[in-house]
Amino acid sequence: MRLRCALALLLVLMAVAARPQSAPPPIERIGLTLLTSPEIRKELKLSKEVSAQVEAEFKAYVEKAQSLFQGKTTQAEQQAALNELRKVQDATAARILGKLTPSQRLRLRQLTLQSQSVLLILHPEVVKELGLTSQQIAKLKGIREKAETKVRELEMRRRSQLDAVPKPRQGAEQREVQDYNQRIQAEIKSFAAADQRQ
Repeated sequence: MRLRCALALLLVLMAVAARPQSAPPPIERIGLTLLTSPEIRKELKLSKEVSAQVEAEFKAYVEKAQSLFQGKTTQAEQQAALNELRKVQDATAARILGKLTPSQRLRLRQLTLQSQSVLLILHPEVVKELGLTSQQIAKLKGIREKAETKVRELEMRRRSQLDAVPKPRQGAEQREVQDYNQRIQAEIKSFAAADQRQ
């Protein structure tokens, strides 16, 4: 099941990444992959029936995505499959979100913001809700770019270790990335707190 969840997340991220650079999807849509976790479904107080329906939707989505890409070798075939996957993704998201009550959708949004805080701080919905100024946005973009650069460096180092050694010290690098992300989140929070005091 975890493999299916990971595959579902990967397919969703591929489809989102391949979308034209227009407005990002709504936050609750970004958080749909959280629903692959039984703990999140429990936190949202989904009934057993709705939880099973959500699981079935994700399973059907993964199976459809796999079938869409099966045997697609040319770039044109893969692009056509990706376009079709976007339609499937939109329909799946609408069905899943339609199963949630307004309070469950709100809680899913909150959990998404908590789990993706660094990534979503500059999402248009968050910027509007927080009433960020252009100066604040510029400063946060700088922090985010710095974080992305550091994460890329750490990922490149991890990959080079994977190539060089049969069993690299992945745990140490993962902890380093997590620690760095926590420091960045703390920096953003302190920036926001200092700005609110002004």
